[in-house]
Amino acid sequence: MSLGRFLGREKPDIRALTQARDIRALIVSLDHRDFDVQWRAARALGTMGVDATLPLINLIGYPDINTRLGAIEALGAIRDPRAIGVLTALLASHETSELRWAAALALGEIGDTTATPALLAALRDNDRFVRYGAAKALEQVGWSAETDEERAFYSIALQDWDSIKNLGTSATGPLIDMLKERHPAIRAQIVEILGTIGGD
Repeated sequence: MSLGRFLGREKPDIRALTQARDIRALIVSLDHRDFDVQWRAARALGTMGVDATLPLINLIGYPDINTRLGAIEALGAIRDPRAIGVLTALLASHETSELRWAAALALGEIGDTTATPALLAALRDNDRFVRYGAAKALEQVGWSAETDEERAFYSIALQDWDSIKNLGTSATGPLIDMLKERHPAIRAQIVEILGTIGGD
């Protein structure tokens, strides 16, 4: 059943729905045409605790991107490890970079180390925002790099160019891999560093 059929012209009273712990109505509000209602509903769902986890997980495949973003944000706020599987799958394969970015941030909020492999893989994502979100999430789960290659991908994700230069030639492979970056300023920075450390 489409959430949209429940939407009326009037804005739902998010505060009242939150006080009543009406998870279903808050989920319906994620699909409201007013972005402010969507945002407030997502924030409210994040306070509902684990009772909201499974209904929110069920929304990850919902067609409307704002609904999915709201569900992902709420799952991050709830911090229920049951959401890790669906979030890591989304991070690994969804075609929409905004959803991958949101999934990375939510995994960081959950803070479970079982998400580490997916977050490490996302450091190689072709979108700079996804990479940055994955790097910040890795910090939140207490990860630390074990190899220069990991340090390089992590530093590239943060655009910490000084740290990359300090790695020297061990950063060459990750830098070359990141030449797929679409943003011209970042790509130019990568090329410049490759020249400095002797890569080409």
